[in-house]
Amino acid sequence: MLILLSELADEVSGALVGADVEVSGIAVDSRQVRPGDLFVVQRGAKADGSAFLPEARRRGAVAACATAPVSGVPTLVVSDPRDVVPVLAAALHGRPAGAMRLVGITGTLGKTSTALLIQAALSATGVPVGVIGSLGVQTGGRAMDTGMTTPDAPAIHRALRLMLDAGVATAVLEVTSHGIALRRVAGLTFALGVVTNLVPDEHLDFHRTPDHYLRTKARFLDMLQDGAPVVINHDDPRVRAMVDDAVLRRPRTVVAVTCGDDPGAAAAVSGLRTDAAGSAFALEIRRPLPRLDGGALEPCAVPLVLPVF
Repeated sequence: MLILLSELADEVSGALVGADVEVSGIAVDSRQVRPGDLFVVQRGAKADGSAFLPEARRRGAVAACATAPVSGVPTLVVSDPRDVVPVLAAALHGRPAGAMRLVGITGTLGKTSTALLIQAALSATGVPVGVIGSLGVQTGGRAMDTGMTTPDAPAIHRALRLMLDAGVATAVLEVTSHGIALRRVAGLTFALGVVTNLVPDEHLDFHRTPDHYLRTKARFLDMLQDGAPVVINHDDPRVRAMVDDAVLRRPRTVVAVTCGDDPGAAAAVSGLRTDAAGSAFALEIRRPLPRLDGGALEPCAVPLVLPVF
């Protein structure tokens, strides 16, 4: 898609310095710049993005987004380039997320298997589903590597546009703590959330403290649509505490899944057997209904996509 730099400036209340050029893409990594791209100059933990401007220009960047005008290059000037990337990416691709049903999965472990099981279960009912996660972007029989579990915002919105154009209106996203902290998923709202588990001593090279990691993960719950349900691993006390706190602030339905015998869980696994071929278990679905009819049976298939923790 093509969009004028001035139109992007209007989206983020930025200032356009230089020619009003057409932009065909957005890049935050100079190594991924393609001809026609707007290169966003971000200050990282180890390097200043301005050092990569020459490479971005050699690769065909036609404009820059920075905190100050860049000599010889049309520049979109904003106070915080990183902060506006999700808005720019969404605008460039026609805001595909707004026309889609997004399922977000977060947690330390189990995100990929959960995403693939959800995709398989929904696909079996005739619902086309795309996935963005550790295995890249998967949609319509195509697979594209992104190099990250939660890719940057331009890659996410580009993938969502490809899905929507291919008739895929449901997408499952693996949402990492890095993706949340670095605002890769900012602006997205999820119709369903899943929290697998929380191991607080993971990724301390980035988060520095377990508390920061857990607080970052908790921000995922603020990305759910009002009233959107969240499916949780009821056996993880950290997950329960995080969700309980979030529900106090914004009430929503919590669907609890357990491998134990908690009577409050909506689904319970029992008789788990594992061997070289895989796992087998009984799944009990608990619904407050006096009888089962056709309308109650379809939702009972949904817990089959949930992982065993």
